[in-house]
Amino acid sequence: MSNLARVYAKTLFALSSEESLQAVIAKDLEEVVAGIGESPQARELLYKFPLGKPEKKALLGAALMPEDSPLLWRFLMVLIDNDSLHLLEPILKAYKECLHDYLGIVVGTLYSPVALTAAQIEKLSLLFSKQLGKEVRLRLELDLDLIGGYRVELAGKVYDNSLQMQLQEMKKHLMGGEPNVH
Repeated sequence: MSNLARVYAKTLFALSSEESLQAVIAKDLEEVVAGIGESPQARELLYKFPLGKPEKKALLGAALMPEDSPLLWRFLMVLIDNDSLHLLEPILKAYKECLHDYLGIVVGTLYSPVALTAAQIEKLSLLFSKQLGKEVRLRLELDLDLIGGYRVELAGKVYDNSLQMQLQEMKKHLMGGEPNVH
């Protein structure tokens, strides 16, 4: 993610915080990004085609009414004026990170060789929530390279409870070394 996208996201978050609209702006920005993503023509015109700034503003104006979300509208106009509209997706990602930080939510990735049920994912989320003292939300991603168990990437750390790691620990222990504590 570019530093510029982070700067835009942090600025939008600060402005939305002044009006207590953090969650509303996140939802609206998500809808704008999804709307552009659903239309290959809109994506081409807004991101790649050498369309003038007034034309891009008019195109967005036809899809998003400025009075629906004035702050987001002004923000989108600034992006167009600065030729930065193509950064919308990374801006959304960085904005969500700001929102999660503000709400005390840690979002991580749960890697598993098989699909897990919502209840299993929730159980692991609660386990990590207790460890970290924050709400944890895990997103499942299948990793067919794992033989069994799971691996979690959370808050810049890796928690490895995979079968491969357990076998490595067992081998180290049998050879006289001390096992790693996860």
